[in-house]
Amino acid sequence: MLRTYAQALDTSFTVKGRGRPRFKARKKTLPSLEYTRRGIRDGRLVLPKGVSIPVVWSRELPSEPSSVRITRDSVGHWYASFVVTRVAEPIPVADPDSMVGIAWGVTQTATATDTRFDLPHAGHRKRCAAELAKSQRRMARRRRGKGHAPSMGYQRARKTAAKVQKKAARQNRHDGRIWAKTVVDAHHLVAVEDF
Repeated sequence: MLRTYAQALDTSFTVKGRGRPRFKARKKTLPSLEYTRRGIRDGRLVLPKGVSIPVVWSRELPSEPSSVRITRDSVGHWYASFVVTRVAEPIPVADPDSMVGIAWGVTQTATATDTRFDLPHAGHRKRCAAELAKSQRRMARRRRGKGHAPSMGYQRARKTAAKVQKKAARQNRHDGRIWAKTVVDAHHLVAVEDF
């Protein structure tokens, strides 16, 4: 935590237009912790005071991690992201002269010069809108006045609303990653408009 603050403070003096780092209230931000390689032993996270946490691995790490950052999302799930070094492998491209231009849009998420690689707007958030509105109304009904601690009912309703939003965001991210992989695999040069 002190190292992160020192980096932010150093950046505020060296980068033009960057102000001093501001204090983040604990109630308004999601918690995150950062540990060095000493916090990883035998596939488990070992935190200070001897707390040992088993990790559910999504995939094997390509090398020994140099640090780990633990974050909690709005739903209450904890994630550990590791900093590792990996060897860059060249991607085999079918046609070395192939190129594509991509423009970000409103009616379509991405429009490519080749229409086969357009990314249409899937409308995941629109499909979740009714369910999200219902859970947000429930949250508003259960909200207590200013100065009072939130009730358990309010916290449950907030968690339900966060789950709906997270589901739509995950669907968008999944579609975008699959689309990006197909574009990169098929083209040697990808040009994206920059505003």
